[in-house]
Amino acid sequence: MLLPILLATTMSVLLPSTVTAQGVDTPVVTDVRAESLESPAYVATDSPRFSWQIQRGRRGVSQTKYQIRIGQLHAWPAILAYDSGVITSNASTLVDIGTTTLMPGHTYLASVQVWDEFDTPSPPSEPLQFTIAPDDTLWSAATPVWDGTNNSNNYAFFRDQFTIGAAARKVTTYVSVNRSYRLFVNGHYLGTGPARSDLNRSLLVNAYDLTEEFQVGTHTVNTLAIEAHYLGAVPGGSFSGWPAARWMTIVEDNQGNLTVVGSDPASANLKVLATTPWDENAPIRGPAFGQASAVESYDGAMAAAVAGWQDPSFDDSSWSSAISMGVPDYDLMLQEVPNRIELPSVPVGSITYDVATDAYIVDLGYLTMGWPNLVMHNTQADDVIRIHYSDRLDKQGLVLRGDGPNGITDNYDEYIAVGAASESWSPHYWEAFQFMEITGLRAPLTLQDITVTPTQVPLENPLEDGFESSNTLLEDIYEISYRTQIACIDGLFMDTPQRERKQYMADGFIQAMNVAYTFDSPHFLRKLSRDAVAFGARFSGIIPAASPVDSPGFIAEWALHYPLAVWKQYELYGDARALEEQYVDLVAVKDVFELQRHPTNGLVTGVPGFTDWPLSSVDSTCATRTALNAFYYGTLRILEQTATHLGHATDAQDFGALADGLRTAINTHLFQTDRYLDCLGAADASQISSVFALYFDVVPTAQRQAVLNHVKSFGFDAQTYGGYYLTDVLMSFGEHEFLMQHIDDSRTLWAQMVTLGSSTTWEGWVPDGSLCHAFTAYPLKFCKQMVGIDPAEPAWARVIIDPKLPSTVETARATIPTPRGTVDAEAKIMNGIWSLSLEVPGNVVAEVRIPRYPIDQLLLDTDRLVDSGEVAELPAGVLSIVVNPTDYVIEVCGGSFGFTSR
Repeated sequence: MLLPILLATTMSVLLPSTVTAQGVDTPVVTDVRAESLESPAYVATDSPRFSWQIQRGRRGVSQTKYQIRIGQLHAWPAILAYDSGVITSNASTLVDIGTTTLMPGHTYLASVQVWDEFDTPSPPSEPLQFTIAPDDTLWSAATPVWDGTNNSNNYAFFRDQFTIGAAARKVTTYVSVNRSYRLFVNGHYLGTGPARSDLNRSLLVNAYDLTEEFQVGTHTVNTLAIEAHYLGAVPGGSFSGWPAARWMTIVEDNQGNLTVVGSDPASANLKVLATTPWDENAPIRGPAFGQASAVESYDGAMAAAVAGWQDPSFDDSSWSSAISMGVPDYDLMLQEVPNRIELPSVPVGSITYDVATDAYIVDLGYLTMGWPNLVMHNTQADDVIRIHYSDRLDKQGLVLRGDGPNGITDNYDEYIAVGAASESWSPHYWEAFQFMEITGLRAPLTLQDITVTPTQVPLENPLEDGFESSNTLLEDIYEISYRTQIACIDGLFMDTPQRERKQYMADGFIQAMNVAYTFDSPHFLRKLSRDAVAFGARFSGIIPAASPVDSPGFIAEWALHYPLAVWKQYELYGDARALEEQYVDLVAVKDVFELQRHPTNGLVTGVPGFTDWPLSSVDSTCATRTALNAFYYGTLRILEQTATHLGHATDAQDFGALADGLRTAINTHLFQTDRYLDCLGAADASQISSVFALYFDVVPTAQRQAVLNHVKSFGFDAQTYGGYYLTDVLMSFGEHEFLMQHIDDSRTLWAQMVTLGSSTTWEGWVPDGSLCHAFTAYPLKFCKQMVGIDPAEPAWARVIIDPKLPSTVETARATIPTPRGTVDAEAKIMNGIWSLSLEVPGNVVAEVRIPRYPIDQLLLDTDRLVDSGEVAELPAGVLSIVVNPTDYVIEVCGGSFGFTSR
């Protein structure tokens, strides 16, 4: 829930810890990061923030002081560019070092040292290497170039050659292409990128540390080759701007001097091939509202003519000079989210042959992202071999095309054969599919003739086994949710990989919560909020329903997920800078919605929207909706908290007054006894309207239980989008048993997906839309909430562990990555004995709630902490114990703990 509900305890016993400094293990600093990046080739600021973790050598370890030292690569550690001195603070996440003299394009090392609660210093950490992003002065050496054409589906090959002096100590290459590229250096494939962005604000840049890849020496020529693809001027899924490629290599020598070599159309060493093996008139794929990819029509004969074009020895004398595109009016922004990578190829599951269509139907056995690798036999010149992709088959057993309520389209790639006893083809850009339909083959297709190369974005610290339970259904639901979330990330949060591939604001927020409980990847949430204001909306308050695209649309409730996303950056990752950077945008959102406040009843009205997932039972005919007003109330509370944190006291007071007034108006005009009307004047009071009122803490304290009972009277009636908020409300109010009763029904919700053998979660509760949709992957969050793990302070500095296992769950274990380290808890209820094993990161306080049983004994390992209500002397790592009539509340800090209550 947005705002916590604080419950008073009835009896407390707090005793000091008896730990002394004698024999204490020395603290160890690990996992030092700059701007939350684990191994950064670069950071996109000259004032990076640093984070670190403290390895647990004992129970109770916590930080009281820190020191950060930074030096240039060539001078480390003799000469420092920055020294914080010893700072008295327990801060260890996104620690801001303020203004520095760190120079763009230069490489630095940073080391962190901490002191624990006994003033024992750690050794300095292993130094973290990072490079400060180049500024406009350095980028002036690189001109955007292309091949002179401007097709919407446009390919170009670039080759650039240069030498690097023997004194090179660090070599970094920066690449940016609108819209995608494949990079080769000296014939070796390096990577693909960049993530999608909007040119009204910025084009993303990837950096590669190529110090070991390039050859140094005055007479040694290095070859940089780029396969570039532009996709633009199509509705719904494209981006503004024009085809352009831009790259730059920065060489730092042993004295810290920089040499810059950039894309230069005047250089005789830069060549371009405009007519590539791809057909630039091949169609754009996707429904009209989400065209995000293009058919690959690939000519094998043309490919053979330029085979090896990436190699240094290739003869490019017949290629043309590159064409200057001028310097565009956008910012180059260093990309923080990781790029898609290729995984080892895998076999397919089965092949069947359809005589009527002369087609081979290939079933991988599960949905994946990637491309096939096909071997074709006995081909003739100009044979067209086509592969259609889909997540399902139609009634005839063929790949589904152009069907479904949301315009599932005919996704395919094709190859024009050379003509040979055997030839191979692999498309270069990924698709999402379980099934492939292959036509145009002259020889039978066997399992040996086709494999699939899966691809995915390498999310940090993936926890595929982050949830385990005695309830196998929950484990299965977690697994398909995990696969779905992996599939729905491609540098941004995609709603689905099969169709639109769009980052909707509401979908993206729900996915960000999934990621926070499953991966150590804060950059996607940061990109989501930045993208939301990128499409010409900066400081306007008009937040598009989807970003970054050219057709933003507007859904009021969707727009109000933007403040939620910004606030969660602070709550989950401690990103206070996000609040400061986007404060004006947040206030602008308030200004837009305040224009819609009714002068008499004080409610927000007249804003178009609701959602794209209302139930038919929800009355959304009136513009004054409970859902909208509850969301806006939550926005005002976020603004109040943000202004308070930033020291804007007058603003905070004003936002608080607006929020108080709106809460009163909602409860005056939209509340009836135990429920909230769907909209002003409506007779309907659906489940979801009351859910939003509970989620955003609109409901008066005295009426909360009654409203919750009204919500429960519907069972699980919310659609997939509203279901996220329903499950969160149920978990927050301890209704785990109620939720589990509905999950256990194999005919509904996620259990139906598991029962029918789906490898991913669906767009809705029935399989008539996308079969891979992160809208419904939020079991990644609520499965772990069943074990009770939730943050209580920003950046998980304080954690609540309050397991409430349903009766059908005897054991459950959850692991959550946090900026301070991994929190792990396993709860068991067996034979009337309750046990909890947990791992708490160093420098983290965990508030643990454990039920109190009649014997009234609480043990830590084998030692009694509480016996018949009497609290023993507290051991190391246990800070306090509160004894309540029904439970114990224990504060612990950093370490491994095993509690038993009986």
